[in-house]
Amino acid sequence: MMIPGKECKLPLEAAVFTAHAALRAQDFGVHRVELNAPGSYPHGGLTPPVSQYLACKDARIEVPLRIMIRPRSAPADGGMDFFYTPDEVEQMERSIAAFKAAGRMDPYRGDGFVFGALRHAGPDDTALDPTARVAVDTDVCARLVQAARPYGCCFHRAFDHIADYDDELTLKGIKDVAACGFKCVLTAGGTVGPYTSHLQKLDYMATKITQRSELGDIELVVGGGLRGANVAAAVQKLGMHTNGRVWTHSAAVTDRRVGDDHFDEIELMDIVSMLSQAAVH
Repeated sequence: MMIPGKECKLPLEAAVFTAHAALRAQDFGVHRVELNAPGSYPHGGLTPPVSQYLACKDARIEVPLRIMIRPRSAPADGGMDFFYTPDEVEQMERSIAAFKAAGRMDPYRGDGFVFGALRHAGPDDTALDPTARVAVDTDVCARLVQAARPYGCCFHRAFDHIADYDDELTLKGIKDVAACGFKCVLTAGGTVGPYTSHLQKLDYMATKITQRSELGDIELVVGGGLRGANVAAAVQKLGMHTNGRVWTHSAAVTDRRVGDDHFDEIELMDIVSMLSQAAVH
């Protein structure tokens, strides 16, 4: 568990796939939980059933709970992920409405939703980076953020595709996310390799988020292969941003438990231990 009386430099959010895993993650000291559908880890996380969310509440999950809203995984034909049809956007709206109607969410605690949508890059994007192929779909995202109110929303790892481009276009992506009303952006800093392959870009993003007033109080959530063996790299590179605007994120799944919806508890303990040792005194 996190050491009582210390503020963690980089708070930890755990991606979980069952109510039981959410409870165990809370017991180990995570600061927030992202709930996904059971069995959806290989697909990058999908919308859970409302019954799974209610099971979390019945289990007395007290940390903030963020609910994944993602109607499907990447297209089987190799098409671009996170491009949604009008019917799929309506499905996402209905999912958000169903969780809100359950009446157990608390905006003051920090409960909310996790989603993201992309579009093809336009002239304003290619002017910044001629190689740009995608951008934040601000129309869809603003619509979903509005549907989620008063609950906060996090733009998920669809942002990896934006972070692949140069710094100017990455900054434009952060501005687009903030303008839609998101409270945080989850990213590995790029699409190729774990987050450790993109520490320079993540540090750039963290610096801009903490320095640019027009971005409001948006958080950077660093995930993508974050495990006990490499979390020290996040602390070393990003730990200087100690204002609570940079978080870490892990599913803590390893080869020992890859076929199980429950995270690897030893792995999570390692991550928590490393972050606790780097706590702010």
